[in-house]
Amino acid sequence: MPSRRRLLRSAAALAALLPPVARVARGAGAPLALLLDDDGRRLAVIDTATLEPLRRWPVDGAAHGEPALTPDGREAFLALRDGAIARYDLGSGARTARVQAGADPRGLALAGDGQWLLAAHADALTVFDRELQPLRRYSAASLDGKLTSPVAAVFHAAGRRSFIVAFDALPELWEISYDRAAPPIFDGLVHDYRMGESIASSGFLGVRRTPLEEPFTALALDGGGQRHVLGFAAPDAALDVVNLDVRRRIARLADLPCSVAPAAFAVQGRTLAAVAGTDAVLRIAEAGPWRLVRSVALPGRPLFVHTQARSPHLWVGLQLNADEAMLAIVDKASLAPAGSAAVSGRLLGDIALSRDGSQAWAAVRREHGDGLALCPARPAHAVRWLPTAAAPRAWAL
Repeated sequence: MPSRRRLLRSAAALAALLPPVARVARGAGAPLALLLDDDGRRLAVIDTATLEPLRRWPVDGAAHGEPALTPDGREAFLALRDGAIARYDLGSGARTARVQAGADPRGLALAGDGQWLLAAHADALTVFDRELQPLRRYSAASLDGKLTSPVAAVFHAAGRRSFIVAFDALPELWEISYDRAAPPIFDGLVHDYRMGESIASSGFLGVRRTPLEEPFTALALDGGGQRHVLGFAAPDAALDVVNLDVRRRIARLADLPCSVAPAAFAVQGRTLAAVAGTDAVLRIAEAGPWRLVRSVALPGRPLFVHTQARSPHLWVGLQLNADEAMLAIVDKASLAPAGSAAVSGRLLGDIALSRDGSQAWAAVRREHGDGLALCPARPAHAVRWLPTAAAPRAWAL
């Protein structure tokens, strides 16, 4: 079972040889990807149609975790292993801002308008503006301060204009709203606030706490209004559904054992969640009644389940043996298998999808080096291979 942190996050000379890109923006033509490789020490903008790099440049200190991309795809914020956060212009490759934030980075989440950045570092979190000016700092601790915990992961809940925070050892979920009109927070008994029995604090950048029985090992937001967090506390444990509005668990699905992070999605007016356990079965539940609606047998134990709003498919990663992997593809409308893509080598983690969801980019380790396998959703199209430096990861621009 991967660790909780993993579930919830020499090239410098070449940079001068490649021409700069005057502008990188979504919808500007060719499908572009941001590539991070050389064990987090190098960035590149890649044309995924030709597999040609438009620009490469070194990172000033190795990056940790995923970058936070601005809504227009022109800039990226990176958490660096030395505790700094850096902002890069993806058109020129220039570093445009840098601030020292704290040791042991745990993740970044960027607001939907690109104006607020939440950074997690060990046992603290900080909200920055887009110029990386710190606005508020939080200790990762219980309300009474008696229990502290490393941060496990941070998420952006676009539909709620807020950030969600999960912890390694603190049995809580936090919601931090960047909406200036957010309702006040009552940290007494949740049900009695209308009677004035607890003192309110500001909802804007305040911490709204939801208690858990145990910290979640992995979690996901629902694919609809994002009122719900879906998570589990141990391998093959039941899926819990937590309502962020009432701040408590509202369902436990014992027939949906989980060993990898759930994938929630909305399709044809339905909100669904796909989960997989160690028994090589993908199970799909429907929100509302929160009941199992479909089971799909898999040819191996899943490593991850992945999708995005624009993709018509679920992608399930399987490591069949030491040298062979597979991406199983499931149609989100029919919930039926829709094909697969064979991948030679060992999968290094979760995948990324192109913006239209028609292609998956899988980081793979082979005997002669690492690279990206570009896997089409249509089985008739061949898997392409892009050699990279060590430990590549990619994200759509």
